[in-house]
Amino acid sequence: MYKNKRISVSIPAYNEEKLISETVASMPDFVDFIIAVNDKSTDNTLEVLNNIKNEKLHVIDAEQNGGVGASILKGHKKGVELGADILVVMAGDNQMDPQYLPILLDEVIENGAGYAKGNRFRHHKELKDMPKTRLIGNVFTSILTKIASGYWSISDPLNGYTAMTSDTYKSLDLKNINERYGFELSLFLEMSFQRTVIHDVFIPAKYNTEVSTIKIFRDSKLALMVLGKGFMRRVYFQHILLNFSSIGLFTIVGLLSVGFGSILSILLIIYSYGENMPSPATVMLAVVPIILGTQFLLQAIQLDIVNEPK
Repeated sequence: MYKNKRISVSIPAYNEEKLISETVASMPDFVDFIIAVNDKSTDNTLEVLNNIKNEKLHVIDAEQNGGVGASILKGHKKGVELGADILVVMAGDNQMDPQYLPILLDEVIENGAGYAKGNRFRHHKELKDMPKTRLIGNVFTSILTKIASGYWSISDPLNGYTAMTSDTYKSLDLKNINERYGFELSLFLEMSFQRTVIHDVFIPAKYNTEVSTIKIFRDSKLALMVLGKGFMRRVYFQHILLNFSSIGLFTIVGLLSVGFGSILSILLIIYSYGENMPSPATVMLAVVPIILGTQFLLQAIQLDIVNEPK
């Protein structure tokens, strides 16, 4: 136990035969349950797990490969069944340093967070060690996630070193969470819908011998789809349907104005090819909606920042 709270650590494992033993062995003594989920590995991960002598270890062998999100949710479900108060995620490749686990747990236990996560972006030194593909992808995704989720103070949304209370887990509608690509993003969006308080904690990553499976074009496309859908769902339910607010009003007016002005601008550009030139008044008819719409959207963002769950 840690500060009178039972701690469960979920370890999603897919083809981690080389590092899974080190990951399990590195767990602090205060961890009550270690739940390793073998996600239909094609190597000897399951055999290695079954040979580990640790009474805290619970091994779940998935019947089919479900993705990292499915493994984490299976682990958390088992943790709740075992009576854990806090559910932690640590990767099976030993990339997450357990010495930082108490800092993560304190955010949940003492500082009122329903969900706490690592953030690798707070110090320049650690950013230099991050693979460039990951850095670019994470910065791009962080900006879009802030807009889509409303968690404007949170960065590094793809960081998998996390801790949540069992109550937070129970409040989630798991149908809205993608179990494969986009798991972290869809989880963020679902917690935003539940208005879960999220805290960032500086935790530098360890980069060992693991090979990144990130495919920047595929993952960027999927991230845009998840975040776009989540943004529309959040605005519709939180700021229009359930509680019509100024955020919803400004967003609708802003998007319509910018859209109208942009379409009219394109038509005027097409019209201007040749001898016809639009009059200044006609040009302003396209420009003014874009300017006003942008102001409405900026005002919506400002109000959304103030409205972030604290």
